[in-house]
Amino acid sequence: MGNILQAIIAALIAGICEWDVYGGFHTQICRPVVVGPLMGLALGDLSLGLTIGAGLEFVFLGVISVGAAIPPDATSATALATAVACVSNGAINANQAVTLGVALASVAQMLQMLIWTVNITWMHQADKSAAVGDIDGVCKWMYVSLPLWFLQGAIPAFLLVAFGQDLVAGIVLPGWLSDWLTLAGGMIGAVGFAMLFVLMNKPKLTPFFMIGFVLAAALGMGLVPTAVLGLAAALLYVNNEGGQAAPEKKRRSREA
Repeated sequence: MGNILQAIIAALIAGICEWDVYGGFHTQICRPVVVGPLMGLALGDLSLGLTIGAGLEFVFLGVISVGAAIPPDATSATALATAVACVSNGAINANQAVTLGVALASVAQMLQMLIWTVNITWMHQADKSAAVGDIDGVCKWMYVSLPLWFLQGAIPAFLLVAFGQDLVAGIVLPGWLSDWLTLAGGMIGAVGFAMLFVLMNKPKLTPFFMIGFVLAAALGMGLVPTAVLGLAAALLYVNNEGGQAAPEKKRRSREA
């Protein structure tokens, strides 16, 4: 059995971050780039957590919930993938954990669908309260549905850290599988960013992409300076677009 206190801390982090997705907070602590470092810090390897979180953030950067569609659960996947890597004593590296996280996101997605199904019961009760004007009753049933989201993240993380350390640390991957997982983990981030680029690719934005690529790939500029220049370019672009759009909006309002 692993360190119970450490398992409780990991469960709290995973649960609160998962709660942020559908629990009404929406502070963005549910993003992989936040969840990974927090879990890594709790389990004694901040650097590993940051690497895994950043890798999975690239994968799920453009994945959002639209309407009734339930996307893969990047939050739970990051928490568990980071926990697995941290308790494996080096048996699973960051790239392999990123690959594992993609698979875990689909499993967690199915668990989210189950929670939504269970919560339908409380929603019907809330509808009945709303029909008679009982606002407090509506709020009560909403609060009843919230803990399941916390438990979705907390329970798997607690079980993994508390009881899975010996099992995970004893894993010996075959050479071919280890190489494949490492290779796939290195590619997945690029694939995720490419998917995002396909959605955002517009002729007027392409020059910014080309400039960033040259700065990062050809000139070897680091991530932070490139990001700062990207932010500056984004601000210039938004401000310029806003300046051009304002007179046009005024003209249309006068014509109306």
